[in-house]
Amino acid sequence: MTLMPLVNFAARAAVGAVRFARNRLSSNVPQPHDSTLLPGQATIVDADGDRVGIYRDSAGELRAVRARCTHRDWELEFNAGSRTWNCPLHGARFAIDGTVIRGPATTALEAVCLPREIRSGGPPATHQTRVDTQ
Repeated sequence: MTLMPLVNFAARAAVGAVRFARNRLSSNVPQPHDSTLLPGQATIVDADGDRVGIYRDSAGELRAVRARCTHRDWELEFNAGSRTWNCPLHGARFAIDGTVIRGPATTALEAVCLPREIRSGGPPATHQTRVDTQ
């Protein structure tokens, strides 16, 4: 019996824990106050105590999802290269609209309804903006 699967799991869990702590303790989490997102850009914001991932598509439309993995409720990160929401804990990947691309998650991300002024091209949500989950 080899210990490599256990070592690999422990290493991935440690990396996920470090990223989680960094996200929780860092003030560098993107909070767009004055600027709008350009097409192809995304950010994760705090909205009423919940994490919301916001992405502007090539048509200029904003897409928003709850930025927590549906597998183990871990904070997601945006991967600009693949334009996906990724979970650093177990490697789940989600499309911009929240559909599952790769497990272990099997449930799509919850869509978030942005206020009309934000959907129509205003600045993305900030920590003071109320967003309603669907």
